Amino acid sequence: MVYSQKTCPVLLCLTVPLWDISWCTSDVFISLTLSISACCRVLLCIAALGTLISRCTKLRDEQFIAAAESVARMVTDEDRAAGAVLPPLHKIRDVSASVARAVAQKAYEGGFATDLPKPHSLLDRARAYMYNPQYRRYR
Repeated sequence: MVYSQKTCPVLLCLTVPLWDISWCTSDVFISLTLSISACCRVLLCIAALGTLISRCTKLRDEQFIAAAESVARMVTDEDRAAGAVLPPLHKIRDVSASVARAVAQKAYEGGFATDLPKPHSLLDRARAYMYNPQYRRYR
């Protein structure tokens, strides 16, 4: 993932959270503090939900691109103003459903989804497949 400020790209690793990032231009030193949410550790795992709801046989580059674009759409202007490049953790279920829908949609478009016919709402299907912990009260 790349965060860029005009011509000064900064590479953000998806597995290790980075807290302080600095770079230098010809005559300006810029320091940027980012708060990377814990979503970065599970972004690749979220694509698995899209493969489950479509029962796709192959995972293509287009599906990962669609997943990344879906995550990018979930970052609000307020999050960007605060320096965030990923959506906040409290939106993880919405992000997961959105990414799963995007991955499944690409699977159906590419013809490698085997769960036919295509469901009317992939977003509802993704939410139905999500684990929802509900615990009984014992006392």
